[in-house]
Amino acid sequence: GYNDGQARVYLRPLPGLAAVWPSEVLTLLISALAGVATVYLTWRLGRLLFGPGVGWLSALLLTFSFVHLHYSRSGFPVSVPTFFVYLGWWWYLTSVTPAVADERQRLRRVFLSGCAIGYALSCHYNLFWVPLVFFALLFQGRRRLFTFIAGAVLPLLVFEGIGRLVKWYVYRSPALVEAVQAAL
Repeated sequence: GYNDGQARVYLRPLPGLAAVWPSEVLTLLISALAGVATVYLTWRLGRLLFGPGVGWLSALLLTFSFVHLHYSRSGFPVSVPTFFVYLGWWWYLTSVTPAVADERQRLRRVFLSGCAIGYALSCHYNLFWVPLVFFALLFQGRRRLFTFIAGAVLPLLVFEGIGRLVKWYVYRSPALVEAVQAAL
């Protein structure tokens, strides 16, 4: 659960919160909030694609799904990436709806979709196949494909870059290494 080192990967963008709250509590809280938000996005996606009845049924089924409940309350690194995959789908699908006529707005949503998928991938590497699905869908135009790729690569570069920078800074000072090891 929350003692798994991989579960803390989504705490990287929240260094202020991680310093104030114990990481176990914060990990469980973020996991639970992501689970609830995933139910909401399930309702929105179902309603967008198939109508309100399917949206409500989908959200209801996910709400009582044993697997979803287990991962949302345990702190495993599954509920947060799942939320971001759903968020990526939401932004992508709203970018292709007729309600969004402005091409700039469409590209912004495709970029945000890529960012969400990239962040999901940086949280849980087993989701490597999700960008491939989007690549297949985005072959409608090069501009949309490259916008998505830029969005997907950005979180990977930012979070991995920040992590490596912090690691380099900590390991260059023996006193910091001892302080970090004592805190763990």
